[in-house]
Amino acid sequence: AQAAQREQAVQALQRLQTTQAAAAAAQSAAQSAAQLAAQTAAANQAAQAAQAAQPVPAGQEDGELIHAAALDYLKQQVNGL
Repeated sequence: AQAAQREQAVQALQRLQTTQAAAAAAQSAAQSAAQLAAQTAAANQAAQAAQAAQPVPAGQEDGELIHAAALDYLKQQVNGL
């Protein structure tokens, strides 16, 4: 009876150790994912800033201005003006 209890205790301890190892691995993976997400966000912001900072070449129209004008036109059409 004591041997069976000892065996059950050993098995429970092994399951606990396995669970703790899995939890540590999951935590490490979550931290890595959070770091990657932060790096990706920073890279996206840097790319947007670089793109916004580029001047419009001579002879070409600014895409943002064209978009804004088209949007205004469509709003007027919807309002019946």
